[in-house]
Amino acid sequence: MRSKSIAAIFLPLSLIVLCIASSVHAESALCAKRTVKLSNGKVKISNSFTTSTSTCPAKYQEVYRPAASALLSDISGVDGSGSGLDADTLDGHSSADFSSASDLSTVTTRVSDLETETRDDHVIRVSVSGGDYSSLATAIAAISDAAEDNPYLVIVGPGSFAVDSALTIPSGVHVRGAGMYATTLEGSISAGSVASGCLLNLSSGASLSYLGIRNAATTNHATAICASNISASDTADPSTFTTFLDHVYLDVTGATGTGHYGLYATNADVLLRHSAVRVGNATIDYGAYFSGSGSTKVARVEGTSFRIIGGNGNAILTSGSTLTTYISGATIDTDGVGIYASNSRIQFTHSTLNGGGSYALYANGASATIIVNQIQIDAALHAGTASGGTVTCSFVSELSSGVGHASTCS
Repeated sequence: MRSKSIAAIFLPLSLIVLCIASSVHAESALCAKRTVKLSNGKVKISNSFTTSTSTCPAKYQEVYRPAASALLSDISGVDGSGSGLDADTLDGHSSADFSSASDLSTVTTRVSDLETETRDDHVIRVSVSGGDYSSLATAIAAISDAAEDNPYLVIVGPGSFAVDSALTIPSGVHVRGAGMYATTLEGSISAGSVASGCLLNLSSGASLSYLGIRNAATTNHATAICASNISASDTADPSTFTTFLDHVYLDVTGATGTGHYGLYATNADVLLRHSAVRVGNATIDYGAYFSGSGSTKVARVEGTSFRIIGGNGNAILTSGSTLTTYISGATIDTDGVGIYASNSRIQFTHSTLNGGGSYALYANGASATIIVNQIQIDAALHAGTASGGTVTCSFVSELSSGVGHASTCS
C-alpha cells in the first residue's frame, strides 16, 4: 500500500518539468532535485528546480535543455495576427504604420511649402545676412502697390546700412529698425537746396521708427529727413498722424558746410516722438525746421531731445502764419537759440531748455507767438522778440537760481 503511494507521487514529475520548461530560455538547462523523507510513517517528497547556462549544480539533475532552433520553431508555429505574439508588429503596429526616411524628406518639403504659403508678403525683411534684401533701397524698389490703405512693413535688422542716394519712403510704407542706436541708415548727401539734400524723403502715410539716420555730408544743406505736403485727418489728435518719426536718432554733424538739418518739414502735419536729434558744425544748424503756408498745418514734437552744436544754430525753428507747433516733454541743449518762431505760433510745455550764448526763446514778426508753460530754463538770455513778436510765460523757472517767471521770461 505504501509503495503504491510513492509511485503515484513520483508520476507527475514529468508534467511539472514540462510546465516549468516553458519558461526556460534557449541554451539554458532546467535542473531538478527531489528530496524524499519518511517521518512518522509518512513519505514527504519535495521538488526544487533551477536553471543554468552550463552544468547543473551538485545534487541537481539536468532534465531539460531546449535548443535555440527548437524554440524558434515553436514560436514560429504560433506567431501571427491574433496570436498575441506577432513578431512583425510593434505594439500592434506593422511596419506600414511607420514613416520611412523618404517620408521624412517629403514632410520637410511640405513644411517649407507651408511656411511660404502662410508668410505675409506685406512684411519685408532687410538684414546684413539672411533677410529678403540687404539694402533698404532694394527693398523699397520691390514694393509696387503700397498705399495708406494697403500698407507694408519693412523690418531692418541691426547694423549699418548704406543709403547711396536720396531715398523716398512711399506712402503706406513703414520702416522699422531694431532700435534707434542698433539700426543705422547712413549716407552722405548734400545739394544746393535743402529739398535736394535729404537722405530720406517721407511721403504722406509713411513712417520711420526704431532706427538711426545719419547724413555725414560736410557740404551745404545736408539733411536727415524731409517731409512735405502732408495732411492729418484730425490735427488735434496725434493718433491720426499717419506720417511720423518714432524712436529715431537723427545725426547731421559733418564738419563745415552751410545749413545742416535733422528734420525739414514743409506744409506737413507731422509728428516727431520719443526721439533724439543731434545737429551741428555747419555755418547754421537746425534740429527741426517746420514751415507752413496756405492751409493750416500742425507739427508736433513729443518727448524728444535736441543737441545743437555751434553758436549759430536753432533747436526748433518754425515759420509761417498758418503753422502751429506743439512741443512737449522736450529736452533742449543748444549753443544757439532754443525755440525760434518766425511769424508762427508755438506752444512749449513741460520741457527743459539749456541755452548757450543766444536766446532760449525768440519770437520774430507780428504773427509770432510763443506760449510757454511749466518750463525750466538755463540760458544767458531767456526771451527775445522782434517786429511785434510775443513770448508769454507761466510757471517758468530758472534751473540755476530757481527764480520763477509769471508772465515774462526776461
